[in-house]
Amino acid sequence: MSTPTFTVSVIDFKELFYRDFTYLSTWENFLIYNIDDNVYYHLTNQAYICKNNGVTSFPTEITDWDVDINGIKERVLDRDIEKAFKEADILYNTDYLSNDEERKLAYLYLTAHYLVFDMNMEGVDDDGQAGVLASKSVRDVSLSYTLGQWASNTPVYSLLMKTAYGQKYLSLIYTKAQFSRFFMINEGYTI
Repeated sequence: MSTPTFTVSVIDFKELFYRDFTYLSTWENFLIYNIDDNVYYHLTNQAYICKNNGVTSFPTEITDWDVDINGIKERVLDRDIEKAFKEADILYNTDYLSNDEERKLAYLYLTAHYLVFDMNMEGVDDDGQAGVLASKSVRDVSLSYTLGQWASNTPVYSLLMKTAYGQKYLSLIYTKAQFSRFFMINEGYTI
């Protein structure tokens, strides 16, 4: 496997998946917060909601902040994304795709797969068993995934089949691999 030549950040992840996850920003001591701003404070491992405008105090200051009863469960923290980056680094192979834009997109989908898998938010039944997502619909848009039995029979690929993001990652690398298998471009000249 090859090491990625592109750079990727938490901001890149949030920009691509801006509609997919509920993010919770980490409290920063140099920022100003306003009413209803939500933050995660690492020293208490809790989420807080700002009660006033122009707040610069620590989230533990009860005159400016309330503990968010929704907590951090089912919200994505920067450190969750960073953990998923580390997991994606283990499996990711740059050889499947031909340019950095494609590689970055595939890497971000692989990262999203690990994030969802880690957070147990999709494809998990009451017994905690993840299943293959065959299709998903939102309003008038539907998406179906059929990669074939080959993916289900391969241990690594079958793990990727357990989230829509893993399936999307597989479709990106599989489509490119299949396309390049049928078409070969060679440079040459005629004498």
